[in-house]
Amino acid sequence: MGENPTDIPSVWHNRFSEVAEILRRFYEHVMKEYGGRLSNLLRFSTLAEKAQFYPWTYIDYGFRVPVYRTMQWLNFNIDIDWKVIIGGSIERRTFVIELYKHILKEYTLTWSSILAITSNEKVKETLSNIIKEVLKMDKEPIEENPEAFGDLSGLGYELKACYVLIDHNKPFLPFSLMQAPITPSYIRPGASSGDLYLFEENLVVDVKRGYLGSKTGLPVYFYKGRNLSQDLKKISKLHYLYGIRKGIGVVAEDENYIYLAVYVPWRNWRVEGPLLYLRSTKLPLLVYMQRFKDGGIEPHKARIQGSKLGIYIEAYVLSDTEVKEEAVSLEIIGRSNSLKIEKPRDFITSEEGKTIIVFEKDIKNVQDYTFNTYDTNLLLTRLIIKLSTVDDIITMPIIAEYSGKS
Repeated sequence: MGENPTDIPSVWHNRFSEVAEILRRFYEHVMKEYGGRLSNLLRFSTLAEKAQFYPWTYIDYGFRVPVYRTMQWLNFNIDIDWKVIIGGSIERRTFVIELYKHILKEYTLTWSSILAITSNEKVKETLSNIIKEVLKMDKEPIEENPEAFGDLSGLGYELKACYVLIDHNKPFLPFSLMQAPITPSYIRPGASSGDLYLFEENLVVDVKRGYLGSKTGLPVYFYKGRNLSQDLKKISKLHYLYGIRKGIGVVAEDENYIYLAVYVPWRNWRVEGPLLYLRSTKLPLLVYMQRFKDGGIEPHKARIQGSKLGIYIEAYVLSDTEVKEEAVSLEIIGRSNSLKIEKPRDFITSEEGKTIIVFEKDIKNVQDYTFNTYDTNLLLTRLIIKLSTVDDIITMPIIAEYSGKS
């Protein structure tokens, strides 16, 4: 299942140590070789960075930036010539779009699950103690910069909003990586334009954690000292530099779904409801995140023996929702048609959450369902899961690498 769990903290430590060493050596080179004015400019800008000595700085560097940066670069560890595969086929072109969409959904859902623990007060206290010790601070970091610790748990809900938007094919831009750089012409310290930008709605959105209202069933929030109505009124005021194209996105969830409602100041939300309301089924299984190797995602495996095709899917149980063997099927996308396998040959789940699903099928002409790109032989399939707890059918695009006929 990849890295030894005890090694994971060292992976992060090594990554940031390598970044530090690269910057140290490069800036030493700049100071030595390009002294004078350039050296002075580097000194000025570095002192501006050094002045950013507060917990939020390190939470941004350590948690926010890696999550959003990696979102841009998720890929396989083999070269795939997608032009060969999708040429002349709308279904295969759709499959590729679904594939990358699904990988992003798994990634955002995985990180949001991890960051959910930061809502726990004991976890916040532990992180605060670590920051205090490492930075040798006199004050308690969580007392000096409490918003930073709340923002960290907020990042998890931000990613849940991303999950829903990705699932519904809503184009958006996350501002978190850049810490909301888009501000009006009059810029003041602390002027933030929000967490996400929705292109179709031309709307900047602040994401908040909420719950499902007992009367409407819509995501809402009423915190101690603040609520949805107060925040909508606040962002409608021009002197806050937000203008009218600012909204509040409220994320709520239950056992099976994640809900996102986007409210705006120019609608009476109690009467007219949100401007945008979306709901997405939570994935019960991961089929890609647990297959990351050093170079990227390793495709699932397939074997061809004579006319028999075997597909071996390695999954990881993400939720408590039970996936039953009889509710699982597989669709193989061919060059001119599709082929469905109604039931797996094997369906085995270990106590650690690893699930192996094996499908087999006799196929007269295997070449109708295989694709050769560079030195890689591929199968395009869809894992179809009917959950007993919800009415939805979950479809997971599965790319498998196969060994030739034996």
